[in-house]
Amino acid sequence: MTNLDPRQALTPDQLAKVEAGAAALCENRTRTIKHWLAAGAAWKTLREGARQFVGNTNQGRDALNHGAKQFRRNNSLAVLIGWRGPEYAPFSSYNDLCDDVCSRLEQLWPELAIIDHRTRSAACWLFENQHDVLRWLNSARVSPWERNHLTHPTTIRERWEHAHSPSPEEHRRIEEEQRRVSMILASRNRLLY
Repeated sequence: MTNLDPRQALTPDQLAKVEAGAAALCENRTRTIKHWLAAGAAWKTLREGARQFVGNTNQGRDALNHGAKQFRRNNSLAVLIGWRGPEYAPFSSYNDLCDDVCSRLEQLWPELAIIDHRTRSAACWLFENQHDVLRWLNSARVSPWERNHLTHPTTIRERWEHAHSPSPEEHRRIEEEQRRVSMILASRNRLLY
């Protein structure tokens, strides 16, 4: 049985992004949005690297079928490289194998591995939506005090979603419009049949 270095699952460019994210979390105790953006990029890169390693590089319509074929091949590969011993049951799904590869990659950077799942998810969301979120933070709708104190990704995400959710009046108007449209469609269907 041979043991493969999990870093081989990442390209040099991906490895550099992950290293930058881990370094950002080590920099200082007070983390800013810049640090969380780098960490979000690192987690997203780790997930992409794990998926590429497992074999889902197809981005087309048949990505799931391709991933399933690669999963069957790489399920035995995981046993061969020592990530899964013969005493373990095989992975039950393609996503399980991807999750296992990703968690093994994360273990190489303890700074990334110790952060809880909710914060990771929010940091990835922040990275993916950084242009809109930064534009919103720098707008007049966010006070300077709030702008300086919004530094954690879960707090930023909660405030963003609250600021961009419809008001109660808008919500009622949307529901009323949906009821009106459904009544029109129901009466039209009665006329047709």
